[in-house]
Amino acid sequence: MKKVIVNLATHIDRYKFGQNRLIQSYFTYANQGSENDDVVPLITFLGESMVGSPPHEQNPYAFKVYSIEKMRDEGYEQVLWLDSSIVFVKNVKPIFDWIGEKGFFFEEAGHWAGSWCNDRTLEYFKITREDAMTMPMFSAGFLGLDFTNPIAIEFFERWKESMWDMQFIGEWSNHRHDMTCASIIANQMGMNKQYSSGGNFFAYIGGGYTQPKESVICHLIGL
Repeated sequence: MKKVIVNLATHIDRYKFGQNRLIQSYFTYANQGSENDDVVPLITFLGESMVGSPPHEQNPYAFKVYSIEKMRDEGYEQVLWLDSSIVFVKNVKPIFDWIGEKGFFFEEAGHWAGSWCNDRTLEYFKITREDAMTMPMFSAGFLGLDFTNPIAIEFFERWKESMWDMQFIGEWSNHRHDMTCASIIANQMGMNKQYSSGGNFFAYIGGGYTQPKESVICHLIGL
C-alpha cells in the first residue's frame, strides 16, 4: 500500500512558518522506529498554483482537495492531509492502521454541522438546519483516505463536487467551508459512526486545554 502525508501552505508568513515546523517534527517523530519499508513520506507544497488550485481567496480551502487529488494521481493509495498548524509528537503508523482498517480517518470536532452551515449549503445538500443539528462534525484539518476503498472514493468525489459548486465559500461567523461540506457528506454516508473520538490521535495544546491523551500522535498549535 503506497502511503503519503501531504500539506500545502499558502504564501502567508504564518502558514509558511507552520509548514516548516511540521516538516521539522516529521523528521523527528513521524517515522521514529519504523523499518525502511514502513517509512511514510511527507510531501509539501507552497502556494495553490503548485497543485493547480484556485486561490484560497476565491475558493476557501479548495487546495486541500487539489492536494489530495494530486497525490492520488501520482499513485498514492492512502493519503493523510495535515494542516500547517500541526506537529508530530509520535510515529504516524496508528493513523495509517486506522485508515487501512476503516477506509478513512476522521476525528470528532465536537461541533454540529447545523451550527456552522450557511443557508446556501443547506439547500445544496437538501437538508434542513434541524437535520444538520443532528450531524456531528469532524476536524477537516487532518483527514485520511484509502483510495482502494469504495466508500472513501465516493466521499472524496462528493466532497470535490461540493467544492466545484463553490459550497466551501462562506463567512467564518456561520460557515466552516470544506469542513462543513465534508462533515455533512460523512453523515449522509454513515461514516460518522466510525469517527475517531475527539482528542484520540490529535490534540490541541496550550492554555485552556487538557493534558493530551497517551494515544495522541499530533499536536495542534496556533499560528
